[in-house]
Amino acid sequence: MSNFTVLTLAALLALFPLAVPRAVHSHAFSPVLFELSEDATDPGLVHARWTTSLVRLRGSELSPALPARCQPVGEVKEARSDARVIIEWTERCAAAATDRAAATGTSALAGTTIAVTGLPGSGKDVLLRLQLADGRSLQAVLRADSPAWTVPLAGTRGSVARGYFTLGASHIVGGLDHLLFVFGLLLLVTGLPMLVKTVTAFTLGHSITLSLAVVGLLPTSSAWIEPAIAASILVLAVELTRPQQQRATMMHRRPWLVAAGFGLLHGLGFAGALAEVGLPGNELVTALFSFNLGIEAGQLAFVLAVLAARRATSGATARVLAGLPPWASRMVLQTPVYALGCLSVYWLLQRSAAALGIRVAGGLL
Repeated sequence: MSNFTVLTLAALLALFPLAVPRAVHSHAFSPVLFELSEDATDPGLVHARWTTSLVRLRGSELSPALPARCQPVGEVKEARSDARVIIEWTERCAAAATDRAAATGTSALAGTTIAVTGLPGSGKDVLLRLQLADGRSLQAVLRADSPAWTVPLAGTRGSVARGYFTLGASHIVGGLDHLLFVFGLLLLVTGLPMLVKTVTAFTLGHSITLSLAVVGLLPTSSAWIEPAIAASILVLAVELTRPQQQRATMMHRRPWLVAAGFGLLHGLGFAGALAEVGLPGNELVTALFSFNLGIEAGQLAFVLAVLAARRATSGATARVLAGLPPWASRMVLQTPVYALGCLSVYWLLQRSAAALGIRVAGGLL
């Protein structure tokens, strides 16, 4: 099957986005941000801000839950864009118990439990960020298995590190496009030394742009970053369809160099996700390092899982392929590549339409 035929089939499949489940929208389920800030002059007054994506799994509904002694006051403000909704309101929290007040100074939320209902089955994590009146900035990640968090009486740098490590690991695990690019690299490269070199180059590439974007030296808001990431997967898929005798290209001769270049692009995608939840000003380095470390941990876990699965099934796969005619064996071996190409074309069209503001059948492609 020629490259042209493969890409034609991919383009035809990409014209049917309504048939593709929400799960392939690789960044649709970005983390929710829940911010709480105690008033500096009146600690009992807590300003709340809830930022979430408009895209959610059918039947799922998240709801923030503050301590019972906090009651909303004033009006609720809501702002919407094509992708996100931001809700802001204020709560009045009753005075803490005498012993707690003595231990925590002026903070009304210290020692209380904050939760989010509806997390199981939602496909989302919630980044909880608090700015307390006693000067502390705290962060935590609420997940399906831990939907509640108790505000510590004393904050530590470790809470920031744990929260952003979890956020980074969750992002790479939920970022199907980034994982599929890494999967494509595993299909492209032969030999463990070259594989280590290539994956390391990709890691260094996205770590560089992630760091530069966080400190403001590179943009994170470009609408074309996500389409470009989809295009990088498509380029890799096309390269994987080349016959053996045509594999003298740069991508096959120096895959580590190409991986590093595309890693620079993927790093901007990571930075965009991090920009949605922000970084604590007083622990910027800790949060950035922990987020990046979480990404690398998730990526390494994925690579090891794929290699283990390949090794465990190699014998059975060889026996199955031996019983097939040559043309069928080639088709079976190329199936993952075709799937990679089809999905990348779908993402490219979907994200390009979103960047251009094009709507199809009442919704974004």
